[in-house]
Amino acid sequence: MKEEGKDFKKELKEEEEDEEEKIEKFFALIRSFRDARDGFVKKRELNNDPKTKDKREESGDDGNKRKKQKKNHREEEEEGARLDLQLAL
Repeated sequence: MKEEGKDFKKELKEEEEDEEEKIEKFFALIRSFRDARDGFVKKRELNNDPKTKDKREESGDDGNKRKKQKKNHREEEEEGARLDLQLAL
């Protein structure tokens, strides 16, 4: 009888620990979403800030420089693949 009580108490304790762990993970997830949101808001504010906008214009970076580089790289790879295919035929 005492062993059953000990097992029951042990089970309850494990369940409580599991619940606590789930709650901690849940709040960590919420924090990460908040951090991401705050990062996006800050980035948007910086992009709309006239001072940073002027600096980007002076440097010649309109915010799309990296996107253009990736697109050009992808196009070059596609062109290379087309040439390889033509040579293979």
